[in-house]
Amino acid sequence: MPIHVRELHHAAVCVPVERADEVVRFYQDVLGLVADPSRPQMADVPGAWLWVGPERTTQIHVIGVEYDDRPDACAAPQDEDPRRPHLALAVDDIGQTKEELERHNVAFWARDLAPNRTFVFLRDPAGNMVELHQSDSCTCNAGTAGTTSAMSSASTAASVGGATSM
Repeated sequence: MPIHVRELHHAAVCVPVERADEVVRFYQDVLGLVADPSRPQMADVPGAWLWVGPERTTQIHVIGVEYDDRPDACAAPQDEDPRRPHLALAVDDIGQTKEELERHNVAFWARDLAPNRTFVFLRDPAGNMVELHQSDSCTCNAGTAGTTSAMSSASTAASVGGATSM
């Protein structure tokens, strides 16, 4: 059975550290995007999570990065660095998702940041990084909670605080 993807959660836009504030201002001032205040302060990762659209179901994560030989604390090898450009998709069940990836012989790596906060990363056949996380463990649809367009209340959840979900 295929993995059930609920939505595109975010696209990560990676920029040089020294331009992160400028890029955030562009998305806010020119494109009218609104910052998600639930983003934790990460001293070594400047940037912002910006809501796209009035429903607040999708974000752009601006990530200030210095690409050097210093991997992110969550990354084992450098090519598993979650600060790299990636798409993040919210899925119904991260456990079933991992089983399905294994069934398809898709290589992946997982990061457990807190109880019920597992993030799975993989590469598509062209090498693009994809993040998968359980929809009720993040801000997926948090902006539409209680509206008819929202997912069930079980899927509207607390904020994403993990450094891997940028």
